[in-house]
Amino acid sequence: MKRPATMVAWIYAPEWLSLSEAAALSGLDPALLEFLIYDAGVDAREVDGQYLISKESLREYLETALEVAQGLWG
Repeated sequence: MKRPATMVAWIYAPEWLSLSEAAALSGLDPALLEFLIYDAGVDAREVDGQYLISKESLREYLETALEVAQGLWG
């Protein structure tokens, strides 16, 4: 996992992110992001044979994963 981008980068990022943009913002591997589309319900759409990931959906997933890791769920 790479270091995630700053909050400023998140603010100015487009609402729909390519896999490489989502990887740069989140610090996650593009292959993991593709897995999250299928198995974790991260919203995405296919445009010209490429996935675009909803920035809001990715943010929600990351926040929930952090809460789970901190023991705030369960």
